[in-house]
Amino acid sequence: MADEHGSRSRQAQAPPPPAFYIIPVARISSRDLLVRKGGSLRRKELGVYCYLLRHPSQGTILIDTGYPALTASDPSRYPGFPASMLMKITMARGDEVSGKIQRIGIRPEDVSMVLFTHLHVDHMGDTQAFSSARILVHSKEWDTAFKKGRRHGFRPDFLAPIVPETFDFPARPAYGPFETSIDVLGDGSIVAVPTPGHTAGHVSYMVQAGEKSFFLTGDAAWVEENYTVPSRKGLFAHLLVEEDRGAQRDSLARVHSLYKSHPDVCFLSGHDGRLLNDPRLAPHIVR
Repeated sequence: MADEHGSRSRQAQAPPPPAFYIIPVARISSRDLLVRKGGSLRRKELGVYCYLLRHPSQGTILIDTGYPALTASDPSRYPGFPASMLMKITMARGDEVSGKIQRIGIRPEDVSMVLFTHLHVDHMGDTQAFSSARILVHSKEWDTAFKKGRRHGFRPDFLAPIVPETFDFPARPAYGPFETSIDVLGDGSIVAVPTPGHTAGHVSYMVQAGEKSFFLTGDAAWVEENYTVPSRKGLFAHLLVEEDRGAQRDSLARVHSLYKSHPDVCFLSGHDGRLLNDPRLAPHIVR
């Protein structure tokens, strides 16, 4: 009877909640005045991040793929000029996302789906390592990457072997301050919202992992001050790297509105190096 009761109890238990990981793949040293309006000349430590959700029924979902292994040995080849000249990139061998996820027992072939905030070089470089996964890309982002090319922060040569499924946002439903959204897995665990401006098809994500919620701003916000103040990127970056500055201001205002109305959500800006020192995030970071 005890064994039967124990078996029934185990069957009645809900499946384990999704597990969420933050995967730093590289460090970047820049100037504070580049990443936020009103910043100083002091050095600013930034990071390049990927994110992974282990879902109990939908498998392992990766958001962004960072730099490839090539960056650790020769950043002049990837990301290449001018990024390798403008930024001091530090990346250790084995820190590419396809290698680093193996530290938590996940092989590249275990990843079932790859999503992107956008397709700039520091967000899609290791995608070819996940050839067995479904790869979903905003249609406008995919088209723009090939039309704009390397001069605008894309690497069509690394994207060419990839065969993605492209998507567009529907007219509804709204999600907070965002006029439309997509429930990627159909259960609210990953909700995509449009945040165009930095690139034409930029996407941000709300990720629900158990009782914790994380909002991934992507490059709609590089650092915390971009969405909390809110304060746009520094003038040089604002003029140089934003595809549509008006759309970027609108997207940032919506991210700020979500931040103000959802104090329970953990916001993860696209490149803030301080994420690695946040004790709330320590259990989620793959070192």
